[in-house]
Amino acid sequence: MSFELIDALYRSRLTTLALLDKRGYNIKPFERFSTRQIELMLGDSGVGGALDFRASKKDESDKRVCHVLYYLTKFRKYDDFIDDLKLSDEDLAQSEFFVLLNEEIIDAHHKSSIKYWHLRKLKVHFYNLYRLVNNPLDHVLQPKFEIIPEDKHSDLLNAIHCRSKNQLPVLRYHTDVVTRCLGLVPDDIVKITRPSESAGEAIIYSVCKPLG
Repeated sequence: MSFELIDALYRSRLTTLALLDKRGYNIKPFERFSTRQIELMLGDSGVGGALDFRASKKDESDKRVCHVLYYLTKFRKYDDFIDDLKLSDEDLAQSEFFVLLNEEIIDAHHKSSIKYWHLRKLKVHFYNLYRLVNNPLDHVLQPKFEIIPEDKHSDLLNAIHCRSKNQLPVLRYHTDVVTRCLGLVPDDIVKITRPSESAGEAIIYSVCKPLG
């Protein structure tokens, strides 16, 4: 197994855990690992199944879980791979999926994610593991993003004199990597704070919407 792949798996796993922590998942059981452990979990086959794990919420009253899944060979089961997990309807209703691939994310992945959301209200996000060796949210040029709770949407729209969310700038669901890193779904609203030469700080609000 190549050092490049082992290094990418190790570093992208650090990013994955940081993103899950930001979403309120308990990452402590998965924090202590080394490149050697990654190599042993991967084994000679190069199949990433041993790297998979399931994270629970820090708040024990919240029963949602995130399934972190690795597919290191060519992945073409965009629309039915979740069926292979054989989860009950009850488990599915409380699950989201963080899928790491050893290939570039293309339109088929975006369309599959949108399909899962529209048909089954499942949050399924695909990532190229090499693109996560550094946390996109930590980039020096990345503005601050804050998710607005759904119960605050109406008050916000009134405060900024918008009749509906459709008047807000759009962040494309799944297509925009930030929407995946934050775990956004369609109709989520985010507050974006950027530096401004004239005002010192500029605030805008955007809504997450699927492409098309």
